[in-house]
Amino acid sequence: MHRLLSILLFAFGLAVTTDEIYDNSHALLIGIDKYQNVRSLDYAVKDAEDIKSVLIDKFHFQQDNIVLLKNEEATKAKIIQEFSNITKIASKNDRVLIFFAGHGKTEDLPAGGEIGYLLPVDANDDLYLSSINMDEIKTLSLRSEAKHILYLI
Repeated sequence: MHRLLSILLFAFGLAVTTDEIYDNSHALLIGIDKYQNVRSLDYAVKDAEDIKSVLIDKFHFQQDNIVLLKNEEATKAKIIQEFSNITKIASKNDRVLIFFAGHGKTEDLPAGGEIGYLLPVDANDDLYLSSINMDEIKTLSLRSEAKHILYLI
């Protein structure tokens, strides 16, 4: 009986779909190949576009719930604005995916340790003013009621 119960619970677990777990799915996808002040990349935009296709085709995200920022669209202000929009829209039974394909950089702190940054298209040598530090990402995510937030950075 114990063995049969385990098999039934396992089968039930496989039968549960995302429709039964989440009410809605949201994504912010960022791909930057052509930076204004930083070395260019080759495949970041393609990666973001491919992720969008996978989310729609395999994970049944609605296209209207996916924001894709590419190259010149991916400014610091626009990334933070779109992230903030998702935190306001996503409810307690939703899932959120944040995908960032682009440069990142760390800055050594004078007292020890370091701080990490995501570099938007308009980033420059002043990381604090022109980039998105990881603490800001954490703060933005804490503002969301979403059931799950997955970061692919």
